[in-house]
Amino acid sequence: MKTLPLFILIITILTLIFRVSLSTILNDELWSYVFIPPLIYFFLMYLSGWYFGKKEYEYLPIVHVAHLQSISRKRCLSWEARVSKGLC
Repeated sequence: MKTLPLFILIITILTLIFRVSLSTILNDELWSYVFIPPLIYFFLMYLSGWYFGKKEYEYLPIVHVAHLQSISRKRCLSWEARVSKGLC
């Protein structure tokens, strides 16, 4: 499941809506409403990033660094054991 194209589409649409709405408010000189489009844009971008990030993590989980360290430590110890026995 590829969520990246859908994420790109959604953030493009949100950005265009943000740009048009903020330009309209500024052209109409509605200064008391200028803060509303950035707040809505921020929350919608945050929610879309959170949602699609969660979906991508479920599809392609990332291995924890501690797990990688334990694997490399085991390889190192097994290599040292082989060297000490004269196998390498």
